[in-house]
Amino acid sequence: MNTIIMYGADWCKDCIQSKNILKEKNIEYRFLDITDPEKGSEYSKEVISINNGKRIIPTFIINDEVYTNPKPSELHIILDTLQNNDDITYCSNGKELQNGDTVLLTRNLNVKGSSLNLKQGAVLEKIKLTGDPDYIDVRIGKSTIAIKTEYVKKKG
Repeated sequence: MNTIIMYGADWCKDCIQSKNILKEKNIEYRFLDITDPEKGSEYSKEVISINNGKRIIPTFIINDEVYTNPKPSELHIILDTLQNNDDITYCSNGKELQNGDTVLLTRNLNVKGSSLNLKQGAVLEKIKLTGDPDYIDVRIGKSTIAIKTEYVKKKG
């Protein structure tokens, strides 16, 4: 999960534009307003510290990396890279999964709403990615079931 913190102010045109980009991409973030009556001076000091003595906004901290007043085109690229990384599906061993891969179960699973019990070590062929990196779909007989990726490892 990506952590995005944005330091800024409601009156700042670049901050407004950056917030609109985040909203357009439906990306969650934490906004820290340097003009906030209660904590603004603390946030402002953090910005000054981050930017070598200069109060430059917007300042982003994205997954512990600092981006100071990125151009809109740069912000789009940064955020697109984050979104693309989130869509990659990995097995429990950290290997990337693709449609059609064969996986092994790493534990016994009882399939809800069915009498089907899948045993640890069972081979599941021709998986299908769901778009949610936490789940894959597998066809077993006439049924398609969703399995959490933390319970499978890529074969081979």
